[in-house]
Amino acid sequence: MSDPLPTDDFRRTDSIGVVVGALSDLRKAIIPGIAVLVGLATRDNVPMVAIPLLIVALFVLPPVTAFAKWWFRRYRTGPEDIRVESGVLAREARSVPYERIQDVSLSETLLSRLFGLVEVRFETGAGGKDDLTLAYLTKEEGARLRDLVRAQRDDDVEFAPVAQGEVEVEGTPVFAMDLKRVLLSGIFSFSLVIFAVLFAVIDQIDFLLPISIWDGDFWKSLFSEQGERIRTLGRIGQVGGAIVAVMSVIVIGMVSGVAKTLLRDYGFRLDRTEKGFRRRRGLFTRTDVVMPRHRVQAVATETGVIRRLLGWHSLSFISLASDGGKASHDVAPFARWDEIAGIAREAGIPLPEQVQWRRTSRAYWIDRAIILLPIALAALAVTIWMERWLPALIPSALVLLIVFSSSTGYLRHRHALEPDRIHARAGLLSPRTMTAPRVRLQSAQIVQGPIARLRGYATLHFGLAGGVLLFRGLPVEEARILRDAVLQSIDVVDYSALPR
Repeated sequence: MSDPLPTDDFRRTDSIGVVVGALSDLRKAIIPGIAVLVGLATRDNVPMVAIPLLIVALFVLPPVTAFAKWWFRRYRTGPEDIRVESGVLAREARSVPYERIQDVSLSETLLSRLFGLVEVRFETGAGGKDDLTLAYLTKEEGARLRDLVRAQRDDDVEFAPVAQGEVEVEGTPVFAMDLKRVLLSGIFSFSLVIFAVLFAVIDQIDFLLPISIWDGDFWKSLFSEQGERIRTLGRIGQVGGAIVAVMSVIVIGMVSGVAKTLLRDYGFRLDRTEKGFRRRRGLFTRTDVVMPRHRVQAVATETGVIRRLLGWHSLSFISLASDGGKASHDVAPFARWDEIAGIAREAGIPLPEQVQWRRTSRAYWIDRAIILLPIALAALAVTIWMERWLPALIPSALVLLIVFSSSTGYLRHRHALEPDRIHARAGLLSPRTMTAPRVRLQSAQIVQGPIARLRGYATLHFGLAGGVLLFRGLPVEEARILRDAVLQSIDVVDYSALPR
């Protein structure tokens, strides 16, 4: 056990952070402010002083509030916890013990990077609810806090915090993505989020537009006019227009996916450090995350139909800490199989190679279809009885989807047990595989409902920190064998001696 750390005096975040905070608040307020100015300018009986006062407030309030937040926010590192006090009128004090902190990540927005500052986030593994954030600190101070927490968590006697101005030792590169690979990855990340963004923007500035997007008569009139134009094009023109429309959506989706991937994964680099892995990525917002090796609970591989044919896969680590709201950390978003296999070996969790995959019970999928089919058939019968033939296509498609899902579910879900690992695989054309060491599992529970008891199958739940691992529709005897094997591996481990 390391000697207790002396309690530091309270200190504030970097003073340059006031500028970053003011510019960030101004950026958020500029569009609503312009909208309010336009609204005031188009109204009668508005005092002449209102618009100048609004302009002054728009540029004065952000610096004032940013300074107040900086002045009244301070933090302190103690022998057992990190304490943060904040608030102007209502003071708030939060204390997070080192043992509760699962990860410390450094994030750089475009503005903070220009001033050489970072945002430090202490993740507690509570899904973001109890996370603690300090913005903005120098890179050296952020690295010092990260190393401090890591040392206290690991009881590192030989720990020496990074001194002011000292450069961190670079780890050994394990995986990196150049610009060409990032752009190629974006092509496969088809996304139509741009339409949602545009709709949200239009909804916010609806009062500035000459039309109302919620006016049903407007849309009926628009579709009626466009329908008449399409009818005058002839069959060839209609087919050509449909092809152009579909191709336009595909191009927009690909461009949107490339832009999103470029912003997220630009400069992606994964290093092997002394105690784990360090991942850095991002164009405008650059994140720097350290993942200790002993906290990696499982690894997961994913791919898509076309990506799999071309030999591309992705790898992620499952741990207690979150990664921007996700339960897993992306460590190789777009890589070849040999690349992700090497990373998994570095993490101490080799991927499955020659294992005997076993399937679930057929009875589970048959019962699943029998339970869901009556609902879809009832909806189909109602629409046919009402002679609404077009709406009848929806329940008809639902019936086909249920039948297809149930008939292929037996083929899509597989599992395997090895002496030291357990594997779960879901998907036929684009499989997702999860591999977890048996000693990292915390529990094994068999769950059976009334139908499952009658039909002789069960669901096996494994306790996996930071993730979900379960096998549905297993024959009862096989579920018991798997449970006993995992519990036997858990029993021989002294968890009090493992790193936290």
